Amino acid sequence: MPHMEPVSWLLWLFIFLILSYSFFCVIWYVHIPYTKIKLPKSSSSPFMKW
Repeated sequence: MPHMEPVSWLLWLFIFLILSYSFFCVIWYVHIPYTKIKLPKSSSSPFMKW
């Protein structure tokens, strides 16, 4: 069964990457509104142009 181990390792790595990416997306989506609320309207306008 040594041939099965690299495949399972790659699968776990792929799952970990997907989970970390989804976690990052959730944090990013949650963090962006808070930063927009905290920032004043004058400094928020440059971000809107971006």
